[in-house]
Amino acid sequence: MKQRGRIKKVLMVLAVVLGLVWGLAWAETLYVQRNSVEIKQGQGAFYPTIHTAKKGEALEVVAKEGGWVQVKTPKGLGWVFGQALDAKKPGTTLASFTGTADTSELDKTAGFKGFDAGTEEAYVRTNNLKAQMAQVDAMERPAFSVAELESFQKSGRVGRYGGAR
Repeated sequence: MKQRGRIKKVLMVLAVVLGLVWGLAWAETLYVQRNSVEIKQGQGAFYPTIHTAKKGEALEVVAKEGGWVQVKTPKGLGWVFGQALDAKKPGTTLASFTGTADTSELDKTAGFKGFDAGTEEAYVRTNNLKAQMAQVDAMERPAFSVAELESFQKSGRVGRYGGAR
C-alpha cells in the first residue's frame, strides 16, 4: 500500500514538472524591434506605462488580442502593440540603428500607436472630454462677424497687406 502511495506521488510530481517544462517550451518570446517601446497597463496609448523595454529586449508573451500583445515585465504584466515586436532578435547592422525607408510607415496611422476604440473609451473615462471639446468649439468660432470685419476694413484702419497703419 505504501509503495502505491509513493508511486502515485512520484507520478504526480513528474506530471507537474513535465507540464511546467512543456509550458515553458511552448512559451513564445518576442523581441523589441524599436529603440524603445512603452509597455502599458492596458490596451491603449493612454494607459499608464509600467515598463519601457529597449531594442533587442526579450519579452515573454502571455496573450495576444486585437494587435496587442500581453507580456511579462519586471514590473508585472503589461500590453504592447504587436507591430513593435518580432520573433527574430534585431540585428546590429547600420539599418537597425537608423531604420529603413519604410520605418515611418508604422507611424503614419494612429492605429499603430494604439489609438483604437478601446483607447478612445479609456481616454474619455479618464479625462473631461466634454470640457475639452467645448474649448475646441470656442476656438473654432470666429471672434468677429463678417460685417464687423468689413466695417473695420472700410474704416481704413487696416493696411494694404493686412497690417495696421
